[in-house]
Amino acid sequence: MAAAAAAAAPTVVVDAASLAIGPGSDGEEEQSVSDIFISSLEPDVQARVISLQGIQTEYNTLAAKMIAELDELERKYFDLRVPVLQRRAALVKGDAEPSAEESVGFTAAPGAPTEQVRGVPNFWQRVIQSNKTVSSGTSLEPTDLLALSHLVDVRAELLPRKKVEGEEAYRSGFKLTFEFTPNEYFTNGVLEKTYFFVDDGQGEAILDHSEGCMINWKPGKDLTMKKKKVPIKKKKGQQGKPKYKVVNQPCPSFFQFFSPPQPPEDFEDLEEDEFNALQEEVQADFDVGTEFKDKLCQQAIRFFTGEAQEDEEFENEFEDDDDDDDDDDDDDGADAEDEEGEDDTM
Repeated sequence: MAAAAAAAAPTVVVDAASLAIGPGSDGEEEQSVSDIFISSLEPDVQARVISLQGIQTEYNTLAAKMIAELDELERKYFDLRVPVLQRRAALVKGDAEPSAEESVGFTAAPGAPTEQVRGVPNFWQRVIQSNKTVSSGTSLEPTDLLALSHLVDVRAELLPRKKVEGEEAYRSGFKLTFEFTPNEYFTNGVLEKTYFFVDDGQGEAILDHSEGCMINWKPGKDLTMKKKKVPIKKKKGQQGKPKYKVVNQPCPSFFQFFSPPQPPEDFEDLEEDEFNALQEEVQADFDVGTEFKDKLCQQAIRFFTGEAQEDEEFENEFEDDDDDDDDDDDDDGADAEDEEGEDDTM
């Protein structure tokens, strides 16, 4: 049921330009293309078109009502799932043990280790590693894994859906919460990432912006920065061996996820390739966020055991087979055309 509600939620459009411009920046009012077109029609046709626009408004009202009700339904089941996911977190952390009912049918495998272990070690580390969208989209590095071994819970929550005053639009979004045990890398117990949308109530939303959080790194433990020696520029006429200084430079890391891409102030001056690069970066960041919300937070155990990867591999093989069939059909069509051409020349 919750999956059905999620599927009918507004489609989110990721546009880097919208992040820079922001909502409500309509500029000067001009006569719309549709108004100009309608005014060019015969009067009786204009009346019918105006009537059709009214019918469309009625339809849009019903669509908006459906979206609102589906939103309520999704939120209802998000809330109902909270105790279930809290139980999962307790087992992963080691704050609880399986009940007799949950353990029905379980027998330890022969030769399994017998030492006592608290919770499920490296649970979320493995979940993240097992998801291609997240592991590649966050540039997951081997140096991140030790820090992620302290990740004991990831939660998603929906932000309230509120109407924008004076506009036919709504604000919504979701927040991801990452809970860590004390570790040698940073002092935060919790890291957060939040995505904010503006939707039109008709089934389409625009990513307004996303917000990360400040990570309080311990001295010398910042995984998002690396030290690099760079030469010091010599003064004019200065002789001698080159001198160097050590500077911190950003480097790939999962934890860059908490510093989302932001458009520069001179956004309008970006070259096309710079804009496209920013667009791809924003899209990749959003894809990772929704992957956490819609898949990892909901089906973590399937990624931990590898079951989810098997399903994805099967789907990919099925899609590849379909592509091969399409290619064969194209080849057959091309061969048939060649034969027809040969017949025409005889």
